[in-house]
Amino acid sequence: MHQFDDQATDRRDDRPTVDGSNATPPRRWAAYAAAGMPLAAGAAPTGQPTTNPTTVNTPNAGHILGNIGSALWDVAGHVPGGHLGAGGLAVAAAGLGYLKFRLDKPYDRNTKEGFADRSEIREHFSGKQLLERADVLRPELVATRGRRNVVPLDLGQLIGVDIIHKREIYNSIEDMTLVFAPPRTGKSALLGGFVVDAPGSAVVTSTRGDLYRHTVHVRAKRGPVLVFNPDVAGVANTLVWDVPKGCKDPVVAFRRAGYLLSGQAVGAVEDSSFWDNQSYRVLRALLMAADIGGRSLMDVREWVTSMDEDTLEPFKLLQSYKDCPPGWASDLLQVIKAPERTRESILLTLISSLECLALPSVAAIVTPKDGAPDFDPELFLRAGGTLYLMGRHRSKGSVAPLFAALVGEIYETAKELAASSPNDRIDPPLSLILDEAAITCPLPLQSWGADAGGSNIPITVSVQSPSQLYDRWGQRGGETIWQLANKLVFGGLSVTRDLRDLSELCGERDKDVTTTSTNAKGEATKSVSTVQVPVMPTDKIRRLAKFRGLYIHRNAAPVVVKIVPVWKRDDVKAVNKEIRRAERDLEKREKQAAKLGIELPTTPATPPMPAYKPVVPKQPVPEQQPGQRPADPFRKAV
Repeated sequence: MHQFDDQATDRRDDRPTVDGSNATPPRRWAAYAAAGMPLAAGAAPTGQPTTNPTTVNTPNAGHILGNIGSALWDVAGHVPGGHLGAGGLAVAAAGLGYLKFRLDKPYDRNTKEGFADRSEIREHFSGKQLLERADVLRPELVATRGRRNVVPLDLGQLIGVDIIHKREIYNSIEDMTLVFAPPRTGKSALLGGFVVDAPGSAVVTSTRGDLYRHTVHVRAKRGPVLVFNPDVAGVANTLVWDVPKGCKDPVVAFRRAGYLLSGQAVGAVEDSSFWDNQSYRVLRALLMAADIGGRSLMDVREWVTSMDEDTLEPFKLLQSYKDCPPGWASDLLQVIKAPERTRESILLTLISSLECLALPSVAAIVTPKDGAPDFDPELFLRAGGTLYLMGRHRSKGSVAPLFAALVGEIYETAKELAASSPNDRIDPPLSLILDEAAITCPLPLQSWGADAGGSNIPITVSVQSPSQLYDRWGQRGGETIWQLANKLVFGGLSVTRDLRDLSELCGERDKDVTTTSTNAKGEATKSVSTVQVPVMPTDKIRRLAKFRGLYIHRNAAPVVVKIVPVWKRDDVKAVNKEIRRAERDLEKREKQAAKLGIELPTTPATPPMPAYKPVVPKQPVPEQQPGQRPADPFRKAV
């Protein structure tokens, strides 16, 4: 059995202990060593050291051993305190030596069995195997920068360090990662690292501002930072998005209507529940009409909430558009002229999806402002920007529909850019880090997961438990996501079914069990049998310590990793220190200017989005990239 509990995994060396071992624990040996020290130091000499002269004997094995023993005895006689002091030093040395042995090699054969060995880590998880695939994953980067200047973080994400073999564990930019993390188990420590290390654009969703605060300063050194935040305190919104803009194109109207409805779907997010019903057909027509007439999403909401048989404006706008697809205007008119009860049942879903627009903070985000640049997904991707979407969970008026529509639009744009590249991959990649995805951004991940990786769109999905996955995406959808994704599990899960499923994925190992029996004569006999035991029992998964995770990667054996918290990283601390110094200097200048009656010009906190389509510059080498963490913070790629 394997003890990945709080006491075992929080040790300084991060190595778990082994249950059922008769070996003396390292801490006890440390106590023995400490006890031996005063024994050696306190044994004060009382006279001349005692000696025992060696004797010349015939050089056979017994005599040689005797000579060695006599020599050691002679040396011991010269130790302060004589042989008593030497004994104390011997105890101390034995304790320290064994302690070092236990710290360096804490695993017996049985404990390692079932987990990924060095060869599996090399094959499936290492930075070296990523570098060997650089020509496939990012050929444009290799051609521009040169193979020797490509590092593992250009090609994947650092999950953590395997606590058995002390090797870095990476996934690939082709991978989808499913994170199961109850609150306060170290999830933000992991996701923050993913945000900082994203080699290209990053889209980050969260219900809180912690990911933003841990990563924004580093990301701002890479490119523009935008924030979609209607209601999380302490972080200002910087985004304006005109949702109907572009919906003259029926393809754009199709997808935006679908994603808006997917975000409001209650229970299982099944494609058929919102892509193929009357509400969907009405919404796509209204979005197209709004774009034709230069209207905003607020106007679409007004049409939906007050629609009656006289609401003919959107129908007339569609009629006036010569490129309106056949049937769109007539389908809308049919709903407008339908009996009141029929019309209301169709519009009910739309009203729920747009309910968040009743909040002034949300309405301001979707209302275009004169002279203010509108969000352009393609410019955002080409500029290597970072978008933070923050919104609290609400049973009514959730911003999830808008989050889903915006992230969906960015995803579809990235797919289009990938399709136009020679190798069907967007470069640099687009990283989607979807914290609390079931609450904030319930997208059709069962469809995305099979296709995104091949376009260099790594997706990280965080949910609180497997049960939440099935509640939101349904049984079939949840099983598809489960199948497609690598799984990273933090401690604290408590649903037995979920723990059992994860334990079964880790497999079983052989364990020798010794049984002692006594016959009628009182003679004891021992027999050894082999039984199958779980590699990771359910209680060990539940008791994983903070900043530890069980990582299950496709067909590889599992690994337990130590997560490096993003706020403890040198690159993040250096940038934050620089920001704090700049803030102190600015505060000092402001005070000096106030005394002189001078008003200092304001400087935007983050770089603005470019107003033109930028030329993607030549990729810098890792040492020159501002904010880039060291390529391999623990050791060379293996």
